[in-house]
Amino acid sequence: VEINGGHWVELHNIRVTDGFNGIFVDNLGRLVLENVVANFNEENGLFFDFGGRVDIRDSVFSNNGDDGADIEELNKVYIKNSYFNENFNIGVNIRNVIDRVSIKHSEAKYNLEDGLDISDADIVAAEFSHFSYNEDDGVQINRVNYSSFSESSANYNGQNGVEGLLNGSNIFKWFDANNNGGLVDIDPGDEFLFGNGIALGESYYIMVEGGHFNNNNNDGILLVDTHMADFYEVNAKGNGDDGVDMFAFDRVAFRNGHFSNNYDDGIDLAGSLENGNGDPQLLARTGDQTENYDVSIVGGFYWDNVSNGIEVDFVGSAYVASVSALRNGRDGVDVD
Repeated sequence: VEINGGHWVELHNIRVTDGFNGIFVDNLGRLVLENVVANFNEENGLFFDFGGRVDIRDSVFSNNGDDGADIEELNKVYIKNSYFNENFNIGVNIRNVIDRVSIKHSEAKYNLEDGLDISDADIVAAEFSHFSYNEDDGVQINRVNYSSFSESSANYNGQNGVEGLLNGSNIFKWFDANNNGGLVDIDPGDEFLFGNGIALGESYYIMVEGGHFNNNNNDGILLVDTHMADFYEVNAKGNGDDGVDMFAFDRVAFRNGHFSNNYDDGIDLAGSLENGNGDPQLLARTGDQTENYDVSIVGGFYWDNVSNGIEVDFVGSAYVASVSALRNGRDGVDVD
């Protein structure tokens, strides 16, 4: 199917297989796809370049030679009850969206690169969706002003559950990112880049409420050069390095949660290259380091970590109260 120009096109109950691009669209005002199957095409299941809006409902874009869906230069993208699995590259590849990307009750799994890759958008909202078993990242998100992921997951991906740079605010509510980093070989020296539940750099604000970030090869959550972050009732257990690893920040607060059985610290908060234990290669990406920090940790369990339950290396103030930090290999709480 090829569409060049026009105002509004709807495709319902069709199957397009074994073509070049299953559906090719250029310069269209609005595209509606419902009950569409676009599988086993040489390139993309859907390629849509330059338009107003696309609505994808109850559709399948799988086993294609490039991406399940490649969407570029639109105003709005709405995806619901759709599947983007087992594509040779990316499940859903979305670039340059002026307004909103909305994904509900959908999945992108078993792709040979990322499940979902979004760059240069204003708002991204994903609900009840799953991005797991991909060979690279479950979700790659870069240069997005505001994103929210709720009641969703990114598990068993080869690199990270979620990875991103240069975002405004990232909100995760009851989001799970477990067992990431186990599907691909990693070059020596690059271990810190892979195997994290969430790995974000240079964001303004991060909020994580609830959710599980367990048994990842590196950190449960890795944040670099973040202005502010809040963690509420987070579980980060059994990770290969820290439950939460955060450095170069202005303010961070933890309320309750469980950070136990990690192979380094339960949480590791460091403010600079000199007094943190982060990797210099990763820090080199973040620009100037901040000098003042505000750390608040109230409640929570920090048990049975190989190193410290809580490690804080900072210049500024720290408040720690009502925590339980037992049976750690070094200190329960280590503040320098």
